[in-house]
Amino acid sequence: MTLKNIKLYTAPSNQAVVPYKVAEGFNEIELITDGEVFFGKDKNRYGPGSVFWHQAGDETVYLTSKEKPYSCVNFIFENTSEYDHQRNRIFKWSSSFSYFDFVNEVLGSYFQNGINSELSDFIYHNLNWNEKKYSPNKGRLKNLINAIQNNPANHWTSTNMAALLKISTSSLNRFFKEEVKSTAHQFLISQRLDKARQLLASTEIPIKNLPELTGFGGPESFCRSFKQSTGLTPRQYRLKHRPDNIPSALTDHRKEKFWVLNRVDSP
Repeated sequence: MTLKNIKLYTAPSNQAVVPYKVAEGFNEIELITDGEVFFGKDKNRYGPGSVFWHQAGDETVYLTSKEKPYSCVNFIFENTSEYDHQRNRIFKWSSSFSYFDFVNEVLGSYFQNGINSELSDFIYHNLNWNEKKYSPNKGRLKNLINAIQNNPANHWTSTNMAALLKISTSSLNRFFKEEVKSTAHQFLISQRLDKARQLLASTEIPIKNLPELTGFGGPESFCRSFKQSTGLTPRQYRLKHRPDNIPSALTDHRKEKFWVLNRVDSP
């Protein structure tokens, strides 16, 4: 990629912006520095720090609001390689080197020295790094994690988890390791064990019912995983974490009633 031009643009507040298509052999990157734009089928809003990487044939941004017309810096690169991989069309600046500092440094060098190979490499490296760091699946991963935490007993599989993330099953564990620092299966088991610990400590549900309520295949699998995680059997864990004020001599039926009475929150 060779930098050919840098343009500054501020959308007018009193007339429509006219978009244009990027010419063959070029890439144009629009870095929003102020205001807001609306883009895509759902017209999602994007503010400062949003980056639009347009390849040949793509149309530039143009929808904005009268209250907050957008400003941007446009970087126009000639694609000197025969191969240009498919990129994230939209991403958010995430480098510790803020987009504001980046723009100031770029414009300072540009107005002082014009376009040169050093400036071209600096701009491309920073834009390329931020584009590669961005993952559109992070929002989907957050939703998946919430779904697993809310319902760990669901029949979660590599196939349905990958489908929710819109990635292949072969990419599932790599993605989880990058973002959660564990495999998908390890995360799922940890959430099921968390649910089991919660139920053991806060309810009198019979232990024999917990495998089904927490998503384990059966009592042997549940007890084995639980002891590996806590060093205790489910029964030992319940005895250790039951409220101290429950008299041990009470029958199971009276314990349950006692438990319900003492679960009422204090004023």
